[in-house]
Amino acid sequence: MKRNFFGYGIREGPNGELEAYQDGKFTGVRPRNAATKIASRGKKLILLRESRTNKIHVYTGSTKTIPAPDGAPVWTAGKLLKRGLVKKVGVLHFKTFDDIIPQLPAKLEAIMGE
Repeated sequence: MKRNFFGYGIREGPNGELEAYQDGKFTGVRPRNAATKIASRGKKLILLRESRTNKIHVYTGSTKTIPAPDGAPVWTAGKLLKRGLVKKVGVLHFKTFDDIIPQLPAKLEAIMGE
């Protein structure tokens, strides 16, 4: 059964405070499936909020360019394909999404530093 995940990015707002912005809705059986889709678009830090839960899955991502395989469809012949690679860093739990935004830098630093 596929689940919905909302991709988020963090940016500095006009007041100098950090704010989260939604970067799309992604589906997958596992959070890793959604994170791979985001990584293939070039994102380095991936934050996925799972719908109907109080969890944010944190991944680091990169892309790898590979040639199209021999058995690929005709329209991909001779093209280079981007493949998303992800590594799970951790999971953040929160009560409400607005409460975690000010705490994100410290929490991300804590789990990325491990």
